[in-house]
Amino acid sequence: MNLTLIIMKKLLLSLKNQMIIGIIFLSINNLNAQLTTGTYTIGGTSPDYATVVAAVNELNTNGIAGDGPVIFSIADGNYDGQFAINAILNSSSVNTVTFSSASEDSTKVAIMHATTGSSNNYVFQLNGCDYVTFKQVRIYNYATTSYNRVIELNGTSTNNQFLNCEIIGYSGATASSNQALIYAYGDVIDNLTIENCFIQSGGYGLYLEGIGTDSSNVKVKGNTIASKNGMYLKNQNRCQIESNTINATYIYGIELRECHYNIVVSKNTIKVESTVGANGIYMNACDGNIVDKGLVSNNSIVDIGSTGYSNYGMYLTGSDYQRIYHNSIHLVSSNVSGSSMYVTGGSNIEVANNNFANSAFGFALYAATDAIVSSSDYNNLYSGGNFLAYWGQNSHDLTELKAIGKDANSTSYYPSFVSNTDLHPLTKWINGTATNTTIGLVADDLNGIARNASTPDVGAFELHPRIWILILEQ
Repeated sequence: MNLTLIIMKKLLLSLKNQMIIGIIFLSINNLNAQLTTGTYTIGGTSPDYATVVAAVNELNTNGIAGDGPVIFSIADGNYDGQFAINAILNSSSVNTVTFSSASEDSTKVAIMHATTGSSNNYVFQLNGCDYVTFKQVRIYNYATTSYNRVIELNGTSTNNQFLNCEIIGYSGATASSNQALIYAYGDVIDNLTIENCFIQSGGYGLYLEGIGTDSSNVKVKGNTIASKNGMYLKNQNRCQIESNTINATYIYGIELRECHYNIVVSKNTIKVESTVGANGIYMNACDGNIVDKGLVSNNSIVDIGSTGYSNYGMYLTGSDYQRIYHNSIHLVSSNVSGSSMYVTGGSNIEVANNNFANSAFGFALYAATDAIVSSSDYNNLYSGGNFLAYWGQNSHDLTELKAIGKDANSTSYYPSFVSNTDLHPLTKWINGTATNTTIGLVADDLNGIARNASTPDVGAFELHPRIWILILEQ
């Protein structure tokens, strides 16, 4: 054979082999490529990923390209499998990751798992990841053991969101953090948002505790929570808890400990129906300062506790610089020590424009010492017991309370609530009896009705004669 021909064949073979190697290399490289911006499908017909777990595995392995948002669109169906989302390469406020229902219906997409013990006690975990959103999906732990958390946040996991989701645990849960539906312990969870979710059947709806570690700007808004205890937050500074409906059956509706600065607890509808002592809102060592004061306003709180226990609509202990404005509280049952509003320890607590009613035999307002409450006035105080209030001494009625220099412009009328749990008042005697000095902070009521700029109403609800007629007609 001609030598030139032999050399040419060898060169061609070499080039062919190099091309094959290059194709293999490019294929492997493509398999391990970071996810570029766009929408990827999970489940359904010819999806990019058969399961949520498969999508998460690739996300953990390769990260995202950082060229824009990545969306995982999940087809209707049940997706059973436990997973953890780790730190995502290139995620940011622009390069976000979202898991959402393709049908935009949370009842049709279920991410589920049954935990078996204390180890890995979650359906899924956010493990040091940032800028992850779950939207319009159901997240469900169907275990019937004493360990059935649903979502766990671990490590430093910030700027994550749960929007319009259903988060469901075990209907037989006890009041244990092992059965919390959303759980974090000793972790940094800055800017966590839980909004417009249905959160049901847990020891706690939320249990977010920053032992030795403070987080900031946790927002819990517009949710419906039905659990043993509504929520427990510790070391969550500047938290915002707004417009939630909470039904608790153990002790606490909202429990805050060491949550500092300008926290906001507003427009929540809370019912605690308990066989032991009930607390609608409990605040322990929650401190603001002269610049960053807390605001607790426009909350409707009903406590239906056992008569053998002390029940409290709102209980503040060791807390400073909190403003308690325009709240409606009704204690339906309690022993004689219970109080609609109870304050002990702390300082610079301002109490104004509230409607505190105790239909049991305890107090409408209890302040352990003069030094705690810096001001209290323009409230409506009612008690079915022998004493209306306590402020260093028992006061049988409003006249005695005013005689010691307290609540000079307050009233004491039975508010005639629509029902034990609907705290719209029907009595005309408290209409327009609030001060308008708080209008800059509380411009509307729990229902979003604008407050009268000159003569607002006490409590969480701004009522006008026409609204009374509509209520009575229902």
